[in-house]
Amino acid sequence: MQGVVDQQVFAELTEVIDTKFKEWMLNHYNSLHNHPPTPPVMLNHIPKSMAREIASSNTAKSALILIDGLALDQWVTLRNHIDINHSTTELSVFAWVPTVTSVSRQALFSVKAPYQFSKTIHTTSAEPKAWLQFWQEQGLSQSEVMYQKNLGTDDDVTILIDQLSDHRLRSVGLVINTVDDIMHGMKLGSEGMHNQVKLWAESGYLQKLINALIGYGFSVHITSDHGNVEAIGCGKISEGAVADSRGERARVYNTETLRNDIFKKTVNESKSAILWPQIGLPSDYWSIVMSEREAFVASKQNIVGHGGIAIEEVIVPYIKISNESKEVD
Repeated sequence: MQGVVDQQVFAELTEVIDTKFKEWMLNHYNSLHNHPPTPPVMLNHIPKSMAREIASSNTAKSALILIDGLALDQWVTLRNHIDINHSTTELSVFAWVPTVTSVSRQALFSVKAPYQFSKTIHTTSAEPKAWLQFWQEQGLSQSEVMYQKNLGTDDDVTILIDQLSDHRLRSVGLVINTVDDIMHGMKLGSEGMHNQVKLWAESGYLQKLINALIGYGFSVHITSDHGNVEAIGCGKISEGAVADSRGERARVYNTETLRNDIFKKTVNESKSAILWPQIGLPSDYWSIVMSEREAFVASKQNIVGHGGIAIEEVIVPYIKISNESKEVD
């Protein structure tokens, strides 16, 4: 009986938080990208903070580990299975909305707002070139910069660690896809996500990677491009082929008129769906996003997804690990 009461209290509290956070996002989110990049507030501020480190010394090195799809609460699970013997600062930053990979992750690796990469906003294929371009603008050469994605699923990290041993490297960007892959196949909700994240942490992949980077003299920055949330289907949208992106928690259209028309016809019955304002987005990128715990999937279908503006999707972990050991009392 106590468990049922606790679940009810948790659900009621979640609803209050969702409502308050939606109000905050609609009123204040548009000002975040104007904040100074130190300390980072938005994802695309992080490389600028890394650049300050590298500029401080001719031998300074900085590495970014992007764990695609990792929510803040899942970082807590992950952290409990990592032993870090170096000075660590744990913060959080805001993802870009819609909280999808091609928008938010690309903003991070291009170090730009989404409207500045309008031609590639539906793909992540331009990330390696954008990452290199940013660091070349900071004075690094191509041989000093590394970008690699689709990491985290191979138990043997020896090859990656060997590549990182290149003494010329000073800036590294690594994308771990494991958590995002787990999420898109998850049938057991948030609890299942935490169990799978725990199992991955216990495999030692991230521990080995962090240890290697610190051993090679890198400071390490860990973050995520967006989080995820458990949601229930409120019904699919019957829209034919008009959507540019058909996410579970976000839909994208190339004109405001089309977006608004679809909203009026199909989704205005959902208490969660909102017309997201044009904040930092290209002129042909108009979105409908979910704010509470619903998704654009079959009615009553349970999923773990992303794209909306729930607090778990928008506020993501940001951890900085120094390459200097902790002081021992």
